[in-house]
Amino acid sequence: GGVGMFESIKFESMAYRGFANMKVWVQDGELHYAKDVILADDNTDDAVSPMTVEEFWKRHDALGVKGWKEHYEPVDVMVLDGESWTVTYEDSDYKKYTKSGDNEYPANWKKFLKLLSEVAGNLRIVD
Repeated sequence: GGVGMFESIKFESMAYRGFANMKVWVQDGELHYAKDVILADDNTDDAVSPMTVEEFWKRHDALGVKGWKEHYEPVDVMVLDGESWTVTYEDSDYKKYTKSGDNEYPANWKKFLKLLSEVAGNLRIVD
């Protein structure tokens, strides 16, 4: 994928310890983000990230988010408390894909959260 192909990525998490919603998109060659996080005091509707579009795209590609399974959930475990999450990606052709999970995550999940945190100045949801 080239830089021009990147449209937006949205992350939503509902958990017993709070929620986090975040969207990252490209506008006029800059990386923008919006975040609404229960534990953060710097929520915003639209801010420009210090990270470059190229840097974000390179790291997003390296995480292979497109290759994640459609849905993650524990096998043979009934969990009432916990976290459900959704990642929605939309490219410049308006093609969308969604990945989701309940108390189960892709192998590089922490790296994905770290990337989002760096875009937005710490989501404070990374254990």
